[in-house]
Amino acid sequence: MSLSLPEFCSQLLNRLKKGAEDHKFLWTYDDMLNELGRSDLICGAMFDGDEFLFIHKGVLLLDFWSKSIDELKGLVFFRKTDDKKYDLMFVGVVEPRKGWATKTIENAVRHLEGLSGGDVEIMLEVRASNKPAQALYKKVGFRVIDKRKGYYSSTKGEVEDAIVYSLP
Repeated sequence: MSLSLPEFCSQLLNRLKKGAEDHKFLWTYDDMLNELGRSDLICGAMFDGDEFLFIHKGVLLLDFWSKSIDELKGLVFFRKTDDKKYDLMFVGVVEPRKGWATKTIENAVRHLEGLSGGDVEIMLEVRASNKPAQALYKKVGFRVIDKRKGYYSSTKGEVEDAIVYSLP
């Protein structure tokens, strides 16, 4: 069954929100739809049976995903910023504490290295309060390189620091 991009986005968000047990899921429908529609999106997805799909160069995800969204276990979005340099924009899993986030990131890094012909540099920012994500990034080899004071803000006027990570 082929889904439109908005239908896919809605189902994807509902699936990923179930896995956000330790922190508030901050991505909105519009955030996800905008990201999925970007021409510079690089996406990796883990499915049941450790199958990993990697999509790049703005190829519409729906054209290549033969799997059911119900089989999705992990999802990661990147943007290429320079030769062999990428920003990690999003990591989501549907079953926390089962190793899917680690598998998703590790597979994505291997695919980016293959795409780039060698080692890559990946940067990301994470909210200082998101301790589960920080533990995950350290586990897969990211290291803290900076802290950005007041980087994140809310509609309520609250601000939060960002911790900046890099791999390698």
